[in-house]
Amino acid sequence: NPTRFFPKIKPNYEISGLAGNLQVLLATLLVTFLLGRLDGNSIWRFGLGGKRRLRNFILGSYSGFVFLVAVMLIFKLAGGFAFGSCTTTLLSALKYALAYGVLFLAVALSEETLWRGYALVNLSKAISFWPPLILISAMFGLQHLHHGQENAPGILSACVYSLVLGYSFLRFGSLWFAIGLHSGWDYAQSFIFGVPDSGVVVPGSIMAPVFFRPALAHWRERWPGG
Repeated sequence: NPTRFFPKIKPNYEISGLAGNLQVLLATLLVTFLLGRLDGNSIWRFGLGGKRRLRNFILGSYSGFVFLVAVMLIFKLAGGFAFGSCTTTLLSALKYALAYGVLFLAVALSEETLWRGYALVNLSKAISFWPPLILISAMFGLQHLHHGQENAPGILSACVYSLVLGYSFLRFGSLWFAIGLHSGWDYAQSFIFGVPDSGVVVPGSIMAPVFFRPALAHWRERWPGG
């Protein structure tokens, strides 16, 4: 039988989550600024500068949305997922749309600056680009263990995801594509389609997807550590 067996978190998550992530963002930007000043560099040197920032951000946001939908279609074809139906009113959707837009932008800005900003730039100068990116991506994946809902495929996908985001820095010359992709993916996943993020379904999502236990059990048999 289909079921939404993933836990929902407390109401007003969009407010508490936004407040917490804005604090993390401000702390990350402040530390990056201070470390940059010690090196004699501007904060813009660590991924927040570059050319065509708005264009790269929009392209990244669109790509994040498209990639998320593609992954969902794969799961649907595998028989473990259905998109479900719309479960919110227009007024509620508009309220949550703005709140989650700011929230996931703050998440993307803080995580990209923290994980693929100062450390990646300086380690790339000292060694080369790929060794520090691989190390940082492994750490990025492992830090998702603190959610308590991740399994082995989830950690692996987070590592690969980090490699893609890091490569976009090399490709575009800034973090703005990665920031857009990160925020676009999270926004579509959590708010638009209501898909669990690290096992949690946020309140106020537009869609109410359905997951099928037999298909998930099949995947768990293939990944016994999950």
